[in-house]
Amino acid sequence: MNAKLTKGLAAAAISAAMMLGAAAPALAADAQATYTDQGTVNITKSYELEGQGVSPEETFTVTQDGDGTVSDSDATSAPALTSISTVTFAKGAAGSKNKTQNFVVTLPEYSKVGIYSYNLKETVGNTAGVTYRADDIKLVVTVIEQNGLVRVAAVHCENGDGDKTSSFADNKYSAGELDVKKTVEGNLGDKNKEFMFTVTFNAPADKSWTREITVEGGASDFKWDGNTATFTLSNGDTAKFKNVPAGVTYTVDEADYSSEKYETKGEVTTPTAMTSNGAKVEVTNTKNGTVDTGVLLNNAPYIAIIGGAAVVAIYVVNKRRHSDMD
Repeated sequence: MNAKLTKGLAAAAISAAMMLGAAAPALAADAQATYTDQGTVNITKSYELEGQGVSPEETFTVTQDGDGTVSDSDATSAPALTSISTVTFAKGAAGSKNKTQNFVVTLPEYSKVGIYSYNLKETVGNTAGVTYRADDIKLVVTVIEQNGLVRVAAVHCENGDGDKTSSFADNKYSAGELDVKKTVEGNLGDKNKEFMFTVTFNAPADKSWTREITVEGGASDFKWDGNTATFTLSNGDTAKFKNVPAGVTYTVDEADYSSEKYETKGEVTTPTAMTSNGAKVEVTNTKNGTVDTGVLLNNAPYIAIIGGAAVVAIYVVNKRRHSDMD
């Protein structure tokens, strides 16, 4: 064996010894660590607000999806999770200081060491404006043997990308504001006139909705009939419908004033879905006409006579002026 090879092997041996020496304390610490059984796991849910609105009371439910799996174990199957609590958010909780709550997962008893994995799925509800989590949550439970006892050593959740986390913010309540404004134009447009409106809201067929819309602004004679509102507006008035859930559709119709010679534009006759950005609708009524100058047609003969006399007078005056000059 030559000297160069001998030196190389010696250097490699020294490096390996140093690595083992550095790892030894960590391995020793891990071997000496004391673990406590974790009978439950908390998964934090954050309920966010998008747009302008007040979220209704909402209960979220998570369940185990299918059977669990096990690896690094003599166990042939994973025992089912014992239970998972629901979380209920009070009205207005989305986006507030009370926007977080915990699902509490109760773990089963394990008889063998191993790594146990579970897929959790959130139940998709049907409340209008609420977004539910679509992706599964992966729950991983590591079980070790310590002093003859099986212990739950580590619990964590993985999101869809495999990142470890214990909190999810997929859920949100989205709502917007519908503003309906009245404008009157034209030289014969009556800006003090009250125009009758009908605004109708409808939730999608697969959504449930209890109307919690508040109305502000200059609407008069306001009435609700189910999810249909009737009211009047005059020029410059605006009716503000607040807390319309995203996905709920609206139409804005004005009564027919064509017999009064008003032209109308800006109505929303096709159901249109609300978004968290809100919507502004301006309905304009225009009425124009010819302005009467005060000259009546039956005065025409008299006007012609007066005009003729003026012409004759001018002729006579000019003729005299020429005669005097001669």
